[in-house]
Amino acid sequence: MFSGGTIPTPEPEPELEDEEEDEEETGLDDEINECPVCGTSVTSDQQFCDACGTALFRQCPVCGRGVTDKPYCPECGTAIQKECDVCGVRRHSSEEFCSSCGTKF
Repeated sequence: MFSGGTIPTPEPEPELEDEEEDEEETGLDDEINECPVCGTSVTSDQQFCDACGTALFRQCPVCGRGVTDKPYCPECGTAIQKECDVCGVRRHSSEEFCSSCGTKF
């Protein structure tokens, strides 16, 4: 039996945060990719490869906003033509390989 005083209570253990929360708070959720030209590791927030200077995302030719794989710019609505990721030559939708550098699409 316990005599006198208060019963000691254990200190609560700190709650572990989910990995997703950590990534959001620290900004570590940037996806790591490779430069299509030189293979250097790059993060998704980089605009250009630090090693060779290659543009890592396409830009709208009218407003300059970065665009994804959508056919139109989300900012100004300009039609976006697909280009080779390696050499930048415009490609036709029916091509499997770049007519300039031979890269497979």
